[in-house]
Amino acid sequence: MKFKFRRLTIALAIMLTTVLMLNSIGATAVTKDAHADMSYKLDKPLLERLAQMGDDDEIDVSIWVEDVDHKAVKEEAREEILKLAEAGEVSTDVLILLDEVESYAELEAQGAKEPTQEDTQTLIELKRAIYRRVYNEKNTQIYKELFKDTRDSDKPEPGYLGSYAPNMTMKLTKTQVLDICESDLVTQIFEDNDPNFINIPTDINISNKSSIYDNFNKYKDDTGVTSMQAYNEGAYINIGVLEVDGIPYTNLSCFSTAMNEGRITKLANMTTDADATEHAGMVLAIMTGETSDFHGVACDARYICTRINNHTSAKAASEALISNGANILNMSFETIAVGTSYGNFSKWLDHMAFYHNVHVCKGSGNTDTDTESNPDADPTTNIHQCSMAYNAIVVGATSISGNGYCWANYSRYNHNSSLQVKPDIVAPGTDIATPVCVLPRTGTSLSTPLVSGSLAMLLRSNSYMLYNPQFAKAALLAGCKNLVKLSSQNSNSSNQIAANQKTGAGMMHVYQSKLATNGFSMCDVGTCSSGNAINITKSFNVTSSQISAGKKVRAAFCYNVKATLSNQNNHSTSSVSTPTINHTVMTITTPGGTIYRSNYYNDNKQIICFTPVQSGAYIMQITGETCTDPQDFAYVISVHNATVSY
Repeated sequence: MKFKFRRLTIALAIMLTTVLMLNSIGATAVTKDAHADMSYKLDKPLLERLAQMGDDDEIDVSIWVEDVDHKAVKEEAREEILKLAEAGEVSTDVLILLDEVESYAELEAQGAKEPTQEDTQTLIELKRAIYRRVYNEKNTQIYKELFKDTRDSDKPEPGYLGSYAPNMTMKLTKTQVLDICESDLVTQIFEDNDPNFINIPTDINISNKSSIYDNFNKYKDDTGVTSMQAYNEGAYINIGVLEVDGIPYTNLSCFSTAMNEGRITKLANMTTDADATEHAGMVLAIMTGETSDFHGVACDARYICTRINNHTSAKAASEALISNGANILNMSFETIAVGTSYGNFSKWLDHMAFYHNVHVCKGSGNTDTDTESNPDADPTTNIHQCSMAYNAIVVGATSISGNGYCWANYSRYNHNSSLQVKPDIVAPGTDIATPVCVLPRTGTSLSTPLVSGSLAMLLRSNSYMLYNPQFAKAALLAGCKNLVKLSSQNSNSSNQIAANQKTGAGMMHVYQSKLATNGFSMCDVGTCSSGNAINITKSFNVTSSQISAGKKVRAAFCYNVKATLSNQNNHSTSSVSTPTINHTVMTITTPGGTIYRSNYYNDNKQIICFTPVQSGAYIMQITGETCTDPQDFAYVISVHNATVSY
């Protein structure tokens, strides 16, 4: 049988190894030039399972395969845009989004024009259409090649064959897993252990409330939503709403305007009216619900609703949303019993954001355990796999404490400081009433759509942001307000500051994010070319009036992660040949020479926030490792009142 010799090598390695010995498996194998051991492609949990299985025992697996030629996709998109430009349908200004430029600010200084929102969306959807074709073709070819020696009657049936990712899922025997692992076409295999997707809103007593919508209106004011709505409410931005086991009720009066204007769509064959759920309705109402005394966050955006119940349906539903032009994916659900690890689905989400201009907003999840008083008492209080995606905007929740805000002690977060900081951001999620259910509810399910709707307004204000998820994320993080003093996580120095584990960058303030991204004076988007190291220097001024007003300096740096990781929880290194977390450090030097550092290595975001005491020129510098591939990045600097009373 094909690959038999190397399959035997892997089988022996599986029998002899444990998860802790995974990185030394190569020592028991023959040399790479002569049938090298390929078991590094097997995810740790899968390796454990295989060690307990018989040759003919079956297991559901997710197989990552050789990727498509992304440069070829860009070139084809460029050619198509030129044809559309010649026909007068788009402007060639949009072509700069396809270029690997060192700095968008420099382009603007040279007279380049910002592409229109409409042209940018045309490019996004055109590129996705090309990707859909080439992925369908290549994944089908790879599937046939992997099983070309298998009788038709024995060929495994794909449960999912990626239309936007080099990924497929199917049920295989242990023997088949070991066989295909040896193929150069296969890059990594996970056990496809679909977790339980769940929603957990909590009922709250409303007997003492004078108005059931008081909190929601206050939340909009305190997160900058009310100010932002004066400029736009997300018109023409497409928000994909993924919900567990059902979709929103849409026959309620609070959705009548959106339905009459055709701004709510239920995708065929994925949703039915009979499947409508209250949870989904509350999520949608926060974003677009309208009554005489209730107004959602982004009432002019377009909403596309689908239902999911496992990994496979989540992938298929998300791809359907992407095909229908979704710019944002709102994922107000969580998984249980899958642990804190970077796995199959988090890798898939990172791929969507990296290649398909998708802005993923994912709830960090809820727990019944008081994680503040005893965070390690229950391991399920940690962030779960779906929320471990580096490129996603993972949203935790806040509560009101006295006259101010505090971190909500039901909101999940990563306790282990060797992992990336998750959540990335927090927003009000406690005691929210909607026209769908007037009994207020609580949970990160409700803080997430508050961020998704706000993000729609932010994307509508800036076409560069629409195309670059890392830019939008940096803008949101730079606009945040602190719930608690940001504390160091990787250093004993008080001047080395990273995101807070519980609250990420802090509580969203979308209007401050908009102000910081008006022009390129305090922000930029660019690319570090292959073979070069990230080295960015930016000078900005802090005025004496800003210091007198108690303003804070806040800076955020983000880049999107190319998802090729294997077998590492912190993902700063990997057994796969190309690590994808480039170690970066951001510093800000004051006029007096004091240096503040972000210094958080295991993440693709860097955050600094401090109170300035001197007026004058401040210098921000970002340095990093040599990029093995072109690396898109974005940074945003803001000077604003960045504290919420605690």
